[in-house]
Amino acid sequence: MSLPLVLGAIIALFFVFLAIRNFTDWKICAICGAVVATWTALIIANLLGYEFDILILGILMGQSVTGAMYLADKSKNIYIQATKPLIIIVGTALVYGVVKWLG
Repeated sequence: MSLPLVLGAIIALFFVFLAIRNFTDWKICAICGAVVATWTALIIANLLGYEFDILILGILMGQSVTGAMYLADKSKNIYIQATKPLIIIVGTALVYGVVKWLG
């Protein structure tokens, strides 16, 4: 899979998640959903034998880790906000592990 195909998938999925958000009570961040759906599809494609530059998978998963950290940052609960470094550390380790395992 090429980078333009991956980026096109993100754009298409963004509009899908935007429609879901606008027509249902499910209030998911459209770009977050698009990125997660894309890297999930890339993992599945890799397991099915499709080849692509694994770097894009790591970048997309890293974006999701940052998104999770910002979600914690929005909380008014100080204990949840205090988990931000943990989210980054654990998330980075998980992304590294997945990319090494698949790569």
